[in-house]
This record gives sequence, C-alpha cells and structure tokens, in this order.
Amino acid sequence: MRLKWAGFCKIVIFLCRFLKISLRQLLNYFINQTKLIMSRKLLTFVFILFSGALMAQNHEDANLIADIYIPEVTSSCEEGGSIFDKIDSLLNYSEKFLGIPYVYGGKSPKGFDCSGYVSYIFRHFNISTPVRAMDYAHFGEKVSKDCVQPGDVICFKGRSLSSSYIGHVGIVTAVDGDEITFINAASSKGISYAKTTNQYWAPRVVGFRRIF
Repeated sequence: MRLKWAGFCKIVIFLCRFLKISLRQLLNYFINQTKLIMSRKLLTFVFILFSGALMAQNHEDANLIADIYIPEVTSSCEEGGSIFDKIDSLLNYSEKFLGIPYVYGGKSPKGFDCSGYVSYIFRHFNISTPVRAMDYAHFGEKVSKDCVQPGDVICFKGRSLSSSYIGHVGIVTAVDGDEITFINAASSKGISYAKTTNQYWAPRVVGFRRIF
C-alpha cells in the first residue's frame, strides 16, 4: 500500500510542478472538466488524505502541503479563486435576471420556471443540474438548516402542502438566523427574492442541497 501511495504522490506532484499549479487547482480543474459534483467535505477529506500521504513519505515540498489547508480559511488570489469567490460570482450572476417573467417550462432569459432558472444559473459555471424540481431530492449534498449557506439550493413543496414531492426550487442568497433569503422564479413575480419567513413559503420548505 505504501508503494502505491508513493507512486501516486510522485505522479500528482509531477503534474502540479509541470503545470505550475497547486494541488487544489489541479483537483478543481479535474472536477470542472469532468463536471463532477464533489462536496466540500469530500474534497477536504481528499486534501487531508493526500497531505497525510505526503508527510508519511517525508516529502519536502512544504508549499504543496500548506496549500491544502490555507484555501479553506483565507480568500484566494489565484486564478479560479476560492469556493467563496465562486459563490459570490453565482449570486451576482443570478440577480442579473431579476424581473424576467415566469414561463412554465422556460429555460432561457425569455422566461424561466423555477428549475429552468436554477439550471441556467449553474450551467453558466459549467455545472449541470436537474431540469425538474423533484430530481433535487437526490442531487448534490443534503445539508441541514443549521449549515445552509448562500449558493445552496432550497427545495419546497409545490402548491399542495400534503405533497411529499419537491415542487419548487430556488438559490439561497443570504442567511440571517432562521430567516433565509432566496432568489427564484415565482409564478406570480418572475425572478425575484423571497424569504422563508413568508407565510406562503415557511410551511413548504423541504430541505437544502449543496451543489458547490
């Protein structure tokens, strides 16, 4: 097993040095190019696992190991930016469509429905998401309300409160205690902001899914 890790470490380190990028950039590039969705927890686990392998090999490349941990707690000036930069970009892009009318089945700036809008926003960042709201039940990473953050997808029941299916989705833009603000394609207002404290939305919240 140790020999396999040694070979793996040498290959990855060679790629990082050859491409003149960090380990984090290499992994992010791989994820983006293959359009894989990897949770931050899983990505962090990969970082820790690899750093442990490096240290077990007594490898001298301290910069590689340091770069594994630093991006999670500081902003990045590197090309591609940190996960927080990507979330900010996503939120800034999403608000460009405020006021566009709701169109059932709409998937373009001519008109959106809820899932069409969410899919359109994420696709701009090369991330494929479901085209049906109900499919978010098993897409991405499930997160609790206590851990929700901007950029997460918020899922609701549809018109019927007795339904067990997800009938509406939006993108979380702000979290203030129990009040969560989100942007969505609402049938009455088109692309607009709303809050989970609203009497219509409050009883319909099903859960949250993390895409980044």
